Amino acid sequence: MALSNSFLIKFYFYGSLVDFTSRCTEFTTSVSAPVGVFGSSEATIRLLNNDGALTPNGGGTYQNTDWFNWGVYIENEVYDTAMEGYYPNEQIFSGVISRFNLYDDGRESYV
Repeated sequence: MALSNSFLIKFYFYGSLVDFTSRCTEFTTSVSAPVGVFGSSEATIRLLNNDGALTPNGGGTYQNTDWFNWGVYIENEVYDTAMEGYYPNEQIFSGVISRFNLYDDGRESYV
């Protein structure tokens, strides 16, 4: 049985779901769950922005988006090559956006 693993990066806003998987270059997640205390989790995601679509007031598709009203959903997708089928997707992170940083050096751009 050979398995193939991939991740899906989605942003959601009041029922609308936007798939940003193709823009994602990397992400990390961390979880802290001490005994007897509320736990917390954090994800850091880097999205390509070479087309300027995510640049605030930059004329792109999401120029007027208030990212702090959006949520983030990351799930794991597993494909079994022997059975030629997908296993049900597993959620690995769900949260809200608390930081939005833009980097652009004229050659590459990401948020």
